[in-house]
Amino acid sequence: MQGERSHRLANDSILPLLLRFATPAMVATLVSSMHNVIDRVFVGRAVGSLGLAATTIAFPVMMITMACGTLTAMGTSALISIRLGEGNHEEAERLFGQSLLVFVLQSSLFAALGLLFAGPLMTLFGATESILPYAAQYIRIILLGSILMSVSYGVNNFIRSEGSPRTAMFTTLIGALLNIGLDYLFVIRFGWGMAGAAWATNLALLVSSIWVIGYFLSKRSSLKIHLAYLRIWPQRLKRVFALGSPIFAMHIAGSAVMTLLNHQLLHYGDELAVSAMGVLFSINMLFLMPIVGLTQGAQPIYGFNHGAGNPHRVRETLSYSLLLASLLSILGAVAVLGFPAMLFHLFSENNPEFVRLGCYAARRFMLGMPFIGFIAISSSYFQAVNQPRLSLMLNMLRQVLILIPLLYLLPLWLGLEGIFYAGASSDITAFLIAAFFITREYTRLRTLESDREAELQVSEN
Repeated sequence: MQGERSHRLANDSILPLLLRFATPAMVATLVSSMHNVIDRVFVGRAVGSLGLAATTIAFPVMMITMACGTLTAMGTSALISIRLGEGNHEEAERLFGQSLLVFVLQSSLFAALGLLFAGPLMTLFGATESILPYAAQYIRIILLGSILMSVSYGVNNFIRSEGSPRTAMFTTLIGALLNIGLDYLFVIRFGWGMAGAAWATNLALLVSSIWVIGYFLSKRSSLKIHLAYLRIWPQRLKRVFALGSPIFAMHIAGSAVMTLLNHQLLHYGDELAVSAMGVLFSINMLFLMPIVGLTQGAQPIYGFNHGAGNPHRVRETLSYSLLLASLLSILGAVAVLGFPAMLFHLFSENNPEFVRLGCYAARRFMLGMPFIGFIAISSSYFQAVNQPRLSLMLNMLRQVLILIPLLYLLPLWLGLEGIFYAGASSDITAFLIAAFFITREYTRLRTLESDREAELQVSEN
C-alpha cells in the first residue's frame, strides 16, 4: 500500500495528483468552516448579540489550544512526508508515536491552566461584565475537550501525510456534520444556549478522535501505533517544533491580534462591533478554509518530492497551488464584498444596526481578501520544504509586525473605520513581500532542475 502511494507522489501528473489530494481536504475544511458559521447562526438567533460577542471573546483561547496541537501536528506531518519520500518508514512511525504522547501532555497542561483561570482570561481577552458570564461558561466546557481537539485535528494530518486524503476528509466530515446536528439539538431544541454549543463541539470531537485512532489500529493504515514509540526523543522533538513553529506562531499571533482587536473595538465602538467582527471572521473562514484544505493537500506532494530530490515536481506543485488558491481568494472576495448584507442577515433577523455595521466592516476589512490565498500557499510551502524560519517570518509579518501597529495607529486618525482598514492594509503588504520570496524560490528551483538534468546527461553518457 505504501509503495503504491509513494509511486503516485513520485510519478502521477501534478495537477490531477494535487486535486486528488486537495479536494478531500478542501471539502472537509469547507464543511468544518460551515459548521463554525452555523454554530454562530444558532448562537446569534438563540442567545443574541451577547452570545456572538462571547464566542468572539473566547476565540483567542481556542486559537491557543489549536496552536498547541498544530505545533506538534504540522511539524510531524511535514517530517513524516519527507521521511516517507526518503523511504524511511520506521522513522516516520517513531515521529508518529512521539506525537501522540506530546498531544496528550500539551493539551492536558493547557486545559488545566485554562480551567483554573477561565474568568480572568476572558476579561484579559476583552470580556465586559455583560459578556463575561456567557464567555466563561462557553470556554470552560470547550477546554474540557482540548485533548480531543488535539487528537482529532493532529492525528488526522498524519492520515493525509501517509497518502490517504479521502480518509482524512471523512474524519472532518464526521465531526463537522455531527456538530451541526448537535448544535441544533442542544442550542435550539433543548435551549441550552452557550453550554449547548460547547458540548456539541466536544461530543463531535470525541467521535472524530475515536475514528482517527481506529484508523491507525486497522489494516488500512501504513503507519502503525507502536507502544515502544510512545516516548519523546529530544532531538526529534526539537526538529518537529522547528518545523511546526510557523503555524504555531500564526495561531498565537492570531490570538494576540484577536485580543487587541477586541479591546480596540470596545474602545472605539461597542459590544455590537465585537459581535459584528466575530461574525465577519466566521464568514471569512468559510471562504478561507478551502484554501487551507488546498495547502494541506499540497503539503505531502511538496514534502515527498523535496525529500526525493525532484525540484521540477516541487515547482509544478507550487505553481498550480498558487493559481488555485488565488482563484479561490478572488471568488471569496466577490461573495463577501458583493453580498455582505445577505450573509449578516443569517445571524440576526431583528437587528438592522448589527447588519449595517457588519456590512460597513466587511467592505473595508476584507479588501485584501484576493491576496490571502497567495500568502497562505507561500507560508505553507516553505514549511513543507524544510524552511520553517521563512515560513514563520511570512506569517509573523502579516499578523504581527504589520497588523498590530496598524490596529494602534489607523484608529488614531480614522476611529473605528481605521480598525477595519488595518486588515486590508496588512494583507496587501504581506502579499508583496511573499511574492518577492516566491519569485526567488522559483529561481532556486529552476537552478536545481538544471543541475539535475546535467547530472542525468553525464550519467547517461
